[in-house]
Amino acid sequence: MKKILNLLAGIFFLINTSFANDLNYKLNLTNINFTSEKTVEFDIYLMNANESKTEEKEHLRYALGQYFIDINPKFANSGTLTYSIVKSDLPESMRPSRVAVSGNQLRMSVNQINPDFESLPVIPNVKPGLLIGTMKLETSADKFSKDDFDLKWSDDENNFRTKIVAYENDKLTEVTDIRGHYIDLDYNANSPIDETTSIPTEYSLSQNYPNPFNPTTNLEFGIPELGFVSLKVYDISGKEVATLVNEIKSPGRYNVKFDGSNFASGVYFYKITSGNFSAVKRMFLIK
Repeated sequence: MKKILNLLAGIFFLINTSFANDLNYKLNLTNINFTSEKTVEFDIYLMNANESKTEEKEHLRYALGQYFIDINPKFANSGTLTYSIVKSDLPESMRPSRVAVSGNQLRMSVNQINPDFESLPVIPNVKPGLLIGTMKLETSADKFSKDDFDLKWSDDENNFRTKIVAYENDKLTEVTDIRGHYIDLDYNANSPIDETTSIPTEYSLSQNYPNPFNPTTNLEFGIPELGFVSLKVYDISGKEVATLVNEIKSPGRYNVKFDGSNFASGVYFYKITSGNFSAVKRMFLIK
């Protein structure tokens, strides 16, 4: 029976048999805490953010998930990263059993579906939500580097991306919606990252935060040398809607705020160009 359940879990992850785009949840990586120069911990919470107060929505039950997070490998400071789970509010049998670092990804997943529906945890619609796990990341080096670890949810359309599966009306449903994936980049005072004084060794464009956002969000970029920098925002059709930076900048790290108050909800893209470097990322404005 256990093998059958494991097989079913794999099938649901490999084929998206049922989608529920109307489901509204919030997956939040938050409480980033540097407990030492070489160790950082953070929490992963899942909350039912649906405004409906019907019993059907209130009792959305968590089944399983896989949580893949991209990270800047330079953050390890030439050391080896170790990833582990410290604690979780999930029942013991449902706690993530596959926690590891693979390349530039932090991976955590559950490989088994609990057959007892009534014992499945209800995804709460009050903050902070269901604690999927308090995670610990450690480097074998003496300390982390001063490079930003540039965390972001792996949401690309491939097999190695974040997915959430829940029960709705006794039906197992993949409810993954990248619009509900957040990372709260608010470090504690022990953070080794100094974005205002450190000079980057290469060009970079970080994922905006918060994302999704309403109405403002932060765009961060780094340039290793003096040069002209252009940072522009485009809508889904490719039309330029805002110019945020259009001038010569000294080497360093910069944070630019984008205000979407006068724009409609939707997908937007921001593009940086400096010298031979160019990069584009997408962001979601939800009102």
